[in-house]
Amino acid sequence: MSQVTVTNGPATPPVQPTRLFRSPVASLSSKGANELENSEENSLKELTEYVFATMEKEFCFDVVNKPGRKTVCTCLHDLGEQINDDEVDDCAKALFLFCKLEFAERKRIVKEWIRSGLAAQLMFQGQQRETSTRVFLFPGSTTRLICRNALCQLIGYGKKSWKSIVELVKSGNDPVHGLKGKTGNKLNAKSQGLMHEFFKDMQQYALPRATKIVRTQMVDGVNTLVELREEEKDTIELPSSMTKRGLYNRFIGGLGWKIQWDNKGRLLKKTEMGEEQKHPARQEKTLMMRMPLRRL
Repeated sequence: MSQVTVTNGPATPPVQPTRLFRSPVASLSSKGANELENSEENSLKELTEYVFATMEKEFCFDVVNKPGRKTVCTCLHDLGEQINDDEVDDCAKALFLFCKLEFAERKRIVKEWIRSGLAAQLMFQGQQRETSTRVFLFPGSTTRLICRNALCQLIGYGKKSWKSIVELVKSGNDPVHGLKGKTGNKLNAKSQGLMHEFFKDMQQYALPRATKIVRTQMVDGVNTLVELREEEKDTIELPSSMTKRGLYNRFIGGLGWKIQWDNKGRLLKKTEMGEEQKHPARQEKTLMMRMPLRRL
């Protein structure tokens, strides 16, 4: 009598997601404009190498639904066999310009890409899969088309980023920061009250402001920016002798604290007398931190 072997699972393990390349766009976008300008040559080289690396993959990988899973699309690989080095350089330049944009502007552009892509999908509905999925322009090109996953890989977008903009397209809203026009989540009501009282008291030291016409000439040289003064009607100007650090010392001094700094503006852990010195805001969270004064 033959024996039957029973197994608890498939003979081969399921296919594991592939680790995706991380687009340099994500890190470059976080840099300042001056830093990007100074590193343009190296950035373009890095972007070019990344584009070549993504086109070497035989298949596109899902970025939106099941990140890392291999798809049946081969648009980037096919593109690698069709385009020349100049077109890859154009793609790298387009990605670099994308990095230099402000956060909201980048999201607005991606929103327009998605809008046009969804419209194209409706037009090509019912046609071959290759035609209905390759509806996004290859960055830097006006004729080459790629799929959604390929575009996400190039611009460094993941599942959350892409789907959040898709929701904006469907709702018709514009991309804005979640706290725009709202109070910060970490705002301390008592600290805010103390600061309001302090700066209200500082108004008595405000200097008289220049007239509108003088301020206009100083800014532009010609009397064209007449509205400048009107926009700043709620702004007061304190004497130049009142530095940020001086105002901070005055603020905490009024609350009974005495702080000493070194010649580089750093808070001393111990005073010259050897006494341990604690920052009031570290000991009492209700007091104002030093950072808000830097933003005045």
